[in-house]
Amino acid sequence: MRGASSVTTRKHTESIRNTSRTGLSCPTRSVTTFVSSGSNPSGTTSWSCGSSRRTAFWKSSAATLPAMRPLLDGQSRARYLGPIYQRERVFALRKNAFAYVHGHTVGGTNPSLLEAMASANFVVAKDVEFNREVIGELGRYFATEEQLTRIVGELEQADPDSIDRLGRAARAVIEEKFQWHHVIEAYAKVIGAAISGKGEGGA
Repeated sequence: MRGASSVTTRKHTESIRNTSRTGLSCPTRSVTTFVSSGSNPSGTTSWSCGSSRRTAFWKSSAATLPAMRPLLDGQSRARYLGPIYQRERVFALRKNAFAYVHGHTVGGTNPSLLEAMASANFVVAKDVEFNREVIGELGRYFATEEQLTRIVGELEQADPDSIDRLGRAARAVIEEKFQWHHVIEAYAKVIGAAISGKGEGGA
């Protein structure tokens, strides 16, 4: 698993094999934003998995953000599961999530984002151009903790079928644009154009 994620589940259950899509997942670097935003509606359980509690990230977060301490101590609805390396378990977490919070802000196409979309997750992403390029109009975007709080609240009240439809549309984007044969064809086209001198800056 690349990075870590937290999963919020309306049902208090220890099993990640629950067949209902009732979770909200977000990567490691979004955990502090998610916790401090207060986006944990009554009756939910937040699941967090990934890097060890011993890492500098978790230690500094717990020291600077008091709301993180219950997460690490297991004294709140937030449950810290620790690192999960089994792909089938990671897939189960994503598959059973009703939405995915993507907090990455650097450039490039992030594998975790593509994997979440391939799992038919509705995506709530940090509002940067790289995320918008991949997700387009199929997700929601936030720049502040307050915006994330509002979006999560709206998702809690939204029609589940509409969320599922957008999730399936996100998966269709992955199937259409991000399969290896499409990637290889695109690279071959660029390299071929460069060799023939017809690429950018060519004669």
